[in-house]
Amino acid sequence: MIKSFRNLLSLGLCASALVLSGCTGDDTGSTDTDAGTDTDATGGGAGFCALGCMEAADCCPAGAMDCPGDYPQNWECNDGVCSLGGCSNNDECTFGGALPDFECHEIGGVGACFDPCESDADCEMVPGTTCSGDSDDGAKYCAMESSGGCTSDDECGGAGVCNAESGACECSGDAECTIDGYVCKL
Repeated sequence: MIKSFRNLLSLGLCASALVLSGCTGDDTGSTDTDAGTDTDATGGGAGFCALGCMEAADCCPAGAMDCPGDYPQNWECNDGVCSLGGCSNNDECTFGGALPDFECHEIGGVGACFDPCESDADCEMVPGTTCSGDSDDGAKYCAMESSGGCTSDDECGGAGVCNAESGACECSGDAECTIDGYVCKL
C-alpha cells in the first residue's frame, strides 16, 4: 500500500514538473496532434515534450477514478498539453494519514507533496537523492542528484533531443517527441 502511495506521489511530482521540465513516463491518454506545434522541425529547440490533450479527461491515467477531480486527480489541459494542478493544502498530501509527514509546498508555482528533509540522511530511503531540492518557500526536499543533464539523444528517452550545451532534453517540433501521445510544447 505504501508503494502505491509512493508511485502516486512520484507521478504527482513528475506531473507537477511537467510544465517546467517535460517529465516522461505516463504515455496514456488521447492526444491532440494539432496542439499548435511545428511537426516538421528537427534539431531541438526551446520546447519540451509533454502529453498532448484536447480536454482534461485526456490527461487522466487509464482506469483513474474521479478524474479529473480533486488532487491528486486535478489534471488540466492547458494549451494542448497536460498539467497537474498540484496540491493546495497539507491534508491532500497525507493520503488519509498514510503519509503523515508529507506537506504541500509550491515548486515553480505548482503545489507538490513531499516529506521535508533537513539533511542527506533523511533521503536514504530514496536511492540517488540528496536533501538538495528547494521549494518556492524554502522548504528542502529530497531531489535526484544532478548528473549534469543529457549528453546524447538516447538519454532523453523519446522526450526530445539533447541540447549538449545546456544538458536539457528539448524539442522544436512534434517529430522530436517519440513517446506515444506526446507533443512538443514551444
